[in-house]
Amino acid sequence: MSQPLTYRFNVYAKINLGLLVSRPRSNGYHPIQSIFQSVSLADTFHIACYPNSLEISLSCNNKSIPTNHQNLIIKVCEHYKSMIPFGLTIQLQKRIPVGGGLGGGSTNAAGILQFLNQSCGWGWSTQKLQQESLHFGTDIPFLIEGGTSLVTGIGDAIKPLKPIKPSYYLLINPQKKADTPKIYQKFDQLSQDTLSQQDNSWISTQTPGPNALKEAAFSIIPELGEIEN
Repeated sequence: MSQPLTYRFNVYAKINLGLLVSRPRSNGYHPIQSIFQSVSLADTFHIACYPNSLEISLSCNNKSIPTNHQNLIIKVCEHYKSMIPFGLTIQLQKRIPVGGGLGGGSTNAAGILQFLNQSCGWGWSTQKLQQESLHFGTDIPFLIEGGTSLVTGIGDAIKPLKPIKPSYYLLINPQKKADTPKIYQKFDQLSQDTLSQQDNSWISTQTPGPNALKEAAFSIIPELGEIEN
C-alpha cells in the first residue's frame, strides 16, 4: 500500500455570549438570537489519506464517543462518500466536553467538511459549505468560519461582528451531559418566549447577556445552579 498523506489540525469550541429563544416553529426548530464566540479550547484531528483504498474509519481517545454512523464525522463522510476518492483513517483527540453546549460535535463536523473540501478539490465557497453543513446541525454553519457572530433564525443566519477584545473565560465541566432536546422541551413547558420578552441591548455592546435556557437546564441538572451560586 502506498504511503498515506497525513494531516493534523485543530477545531475550536464556541460559547454563547447570550441566548434568546422563541417558541418553536411548525418544523420544531426554535428561532434564536445569540452571539457565538469561538474560544481556544479545541479537538485535534489526525488524518491519513490512502490513495488505493476507499475505506473510512474513526477512532477517538474518549471511549464514550461513538465512532460509527452515530458520529457526525462519519455521517459527513458517508453522505459524501461518492465524492471522496481515497480512504481515510481519522483519529480524533477529544478535549471539548460532550453535551456542554460548546459545539464539540458540530465543530468536528465543520472540520471534516472543510478538510474534505480542500483535500478532495471540491472548491466549494464558504457559503456553500455553510449551506451543506445544515444537513448535519444548526450550529455548524457558524463553526465553518468561527470568530464572533450574531446568529439568528435557527442558527443559519450568521452576521460576522467586530471581534471582541481578547478575554478569558472560565469553563466549568460538572461531568453532567446536557441533553439539548430535553432542555428545549422543558423550555417549552415553561412557556417562555424570550425573543420578545428580553432586552437585547447586550448584542450591540457584545457583552455577556441572558441565557434563555438556563432555567430549563437548571431544572433538569440542579448541580448547574449550585455551581453558578
